[in-house]
Amino acid sequence: MLASVLCLSAAPLHADDEERVHLLEDFDVISRASGYWASNATSATRTNLPVQDLPISLNVITEDFIRDIRATTSFEALKYSAGVTGGPTIYDGNLTMRGFQTDNVYVNGYRSFGTPTTISLDRVEVIRGPAAVIYGQTQPGGIANFVTKKPRFEDHLDVSLTTGSWEYLRATADMGGLIVPERFGENFAYRLNVGYETRGDYQDFVSRDIFEIAGAVSMILSPRAVLNVEATHVNSRRNIGSGPIVDGFRTGFVDVPSRNNYWGPNAFVNVEAENVQADLRVEITEWMTSRSIFTRQWRKQVNNLWGPNVMDDLREVPEEDLTEASFFNVPEGWAVPVGQDLSSDAEYFSQIFIFDFDTGGFSHQLQVGYDRDRRSATFNGNLQFNDPEAGFGGGLPSKYGDLRDYPGPEEMWWRTRNYPDGDGWVATFFLRPSANKNDQFYFVNTVQGMDDRLNVLFGLRYVDLRQSVTSGGTWGQATTEYEDSTTVPQLGASYAVQPGVNLFALYSESVEPNQTRPTVDGRPLPPLKGEGIDLGIKLSLLDEQLNATLSFFEVKRTNVAIGHPDDDGDPEGDLFGIWIPGGNARSRGFETEVFYTVNDAWQIYATYARTDASWRESDVFERGTRLGHYAKHKATLFAKYEVPEGPLEGLSVRGGIVYTSDRFGADFGEGPIRLPSDVLFDAGIGYTAFWNDVPVELDLFVENITNEDYLWGFGNNRNFNVNRRNVQLSARIRF
Repeated sequence: MLASVLCLSAAPLHADDEERVHLLEDFDVISRASGYWASNATSATRTNLPVQDLPISLNVITEDFIRDIRATTSFEALKYSAGVTGGPTIYDGNLTMRGFQTDNVYVNGYRSFGTPTTISLDRVEVIRGPAAVIYGQTQPGGIANFVTKKPRFEDHLDVSLTTGSWEYLRATADMGGLIVPERFGENFAYRLNVGYETRGDYQDFVSRDIFEIAGAVSMILSPRAVLNVEATHVNSRRNIGSGPIVDGFRTGFVDVPSRNNYWGPNAFVNVEAENVQADLRVEITEWMTSRSIFTRQWRKQVNNLWGPNVMDDLREVPEEDLTEASFFNVPEGWAVPVGQDLSSDAEYFSQIFIFDFDTGGFSHQLQVGYDRDRRSATFNGNLQFNDPEAGFGGGLPSKYGDLRDYPGPEEMWWRTRNYPDGDGWVATFFLRPSANKNDQFYFVNTVQGMDDRLNVLFGLRYVDLRQSVTSGGTWGQATTEYEDSTTVPQLGASYAVQPGVNLFALYSESVEPNQTRPTVDGRPLPPLKGEGIDLGIKLSLLDEQLNATLSFFEVKRTNVAIGHPDDDGDPEGDLFGIWIPGGNARSRGFETEVFYTVNDAWQIYATYARTDASWRESDVFERGTRLGHYAKHKATLFAKYEVPEGPLEGLSVRGGIVYTSDRFGADFGEGPIRLPSDVLFDAGIGYTAFWNDVPVELDLFVENITNEDYLWGFGNNRNFNVNRRNVQLSARIRF
């Protein structure tokens, strides 16, 4: 392959416009989007294909829409997406889709430990349902693929400055164009995105600082070879907030001021991450193309969490002791210090051959690929003081007296590691290195025929699952190995009953390791399996002004690990920590999304999803028990109007509404945590003027106008991600 590239690169570096457009199809997805609607997607099959023809339920969140809702994080960009809600942790990458929790976050087609900010984000492509054939190890709810900005073969500069509530400030620069055109012509282009963001919060002690720099280069090496290389660096620090305190032993909220942050002033999460990707496309013949993709990721995360013991009944805490929301003002015996040091790196390599050919009136695009997946991570220092009489997480014994007299974090960590067990407390220390080494082979064939009315997609992937995890703590450490293999299929078809009206059906599967949890005989659990069925209709009418998808789905998940029913919690017992593959769950429902470009002035985006996910078989939960963290109903509407002409030309107004029904979390024996439903309203107004033919934009946006207690996600430990009313004023200049 290297020799062929060298030979090709020796050819004259001049490709005509038609060849350039053809070669850049897989990189330049920007031109495929107009406003809120994107007609093409790369996620579903790793090639740029029309959304209308794909028998898959997916939607594309475009850069224009991300900007109009003023999303500053990747997951804020999913706020209006049908059926997508927050997952059970405060960290990026945790979502609930189609009733199932998922951390299937991808960046440019490959699994990622985190997501880019919207500083370098071009679009988000959301695929619903199992997607193992294209992406290998996945979870059944679906995936979100975050696509970063690619070079444009024209000079441009886009600068913006935003200020707003809670001391918010954001500055970004997006620049690019041709590289030394007098030497290389129109064959080399670059793009550079730089941004800095800082903000506070309505809660005490909460702040966030982010710096990101992302660069990309596209090189037409010859009329038959294109290389795209990009790299991203993100450095973020945030002092985290607790959100409203929820009592895990009863349903409802504790009546304390919402500004209180029970983590205190010293809780922070620091992240430093890098991502590098090289994508080489070589047209070997007119019917055969090679893609070689190499991705490398590094991530370092440090968590320092201080706060009251959230496992106790917080209703017993006097309100006056939480008023200042400080670690030092909670009663003695209420502190749980937690320090976590997470480091991870990943290396992916994909070799894909794409064959375009015709047989008997049908056109084929056949992909044959190999994926090499190498990931490792180390999770250090989950340190907690535990009172054996109260159980895990019982809090600091009162013999230490007033917490204000207790040593600081450095000395406390030292004592945790070195003080002997017993004497009323236990020091717990976790060290959890893990490694994944997987080799996978797959093929996917998309077939088109019957005057382009019939589109069939079918594929098969062989997945080799290998994983090693070390875990432990108070009762020692153990390393478990996991190795298994399986084959997963995908089969779907789309048929145009008339122009712009496509019926589609899809069967797909997912597979993932079962976290190497031990069974009675010491062998690993069988892999988690998912299978899904979609039946639906896609519309593209009124000269593509109206685009809609309606999908009815059923997704099943089997081999869910659950604790052994005879485990009595005794650390000395034979069944302590033993798991069985006894959990099966099912999700049913339907989703609809509508994009309507009424005319050049009006754009409308509306969604609705109804989901019913429950346990079907479990030794822990009764049949029909609802799964946690998902909303049965979610409905959204967003509209934008731009004055097309007259004295107010350049003025635009927009607004949106998001309804999310109630959600349930963990059940500690006396009823699950319940998040009530909420209705959110957003609105914005913008004006674009021209200064020497340079567009200058001013924009005012208000998120959560009614100041609703909006909780994006929540978890068993009651960490919340909460947004209150947020006002942003932006200025943008484009050259």
